[in-house]
Amino acid sequence: MKNIPKAVALHFLENEKDHEIFKDALLTTIETNAPNDARALMVATQFSREKCTAFYHYYCEEKKARIEIRASIKNKLLWNHKSALTKQTLSTTVALAMSRVNIHVLPTQEINLMTNELVRFNSLVNQIAKWVNTYKSDIDAIAVLTQLDELSVRFEDLTESLHKIATSNKSGNVYDNH
Repeated sequence: MKNIPKAVALHFLENEKDHEIFKDALLTTIETNAPNDARALMVATQFSREKCTAFYHYYCEEKKARIEIRASIKNKLLWNHKSALTKQTLSTTVALAMSRVNIHVLPTQEINLMTNELVRFNSLVNQIAKWVNTYKSDIDAIAVLTQLDELSVRFEDLTESLHKIATSNKSGNVYDNH
């Protein structure tokens, strides 16, 4: 998209409702991992090309926001050293590093439900195993052992499912480099 005159851009940026519309569209693209280039945002906001260009430049290209982080002195020295090596400002170095990292979050609710089910399941199996050990000689104990074996297979399946959720690329509390 081509540049527009600064006076025209400032005129578009005066409308607070348009700011809300653009921010909501930008946030939605971020949350859904959808493309958030100027053309995609123009479609999402239904702004004219010039208006979308003004908002895109303001929100996505100009450095309008400030992020403050707490770090150890060692980490600060390390980041300053990296910045000096690349002949970039500290702000640029950190911004580039942030844009190259994907953070995946575990689906906590699903994992908690599965974990609770596994705990409950394990407790029941232990109770049954205790009963079997108490009444080893009964013929019913053999039937119970057979059922325990089947439950053990199901327990393994649940554990494997939980492991897949925790280690999949789509979810997991993992920091990936592109």
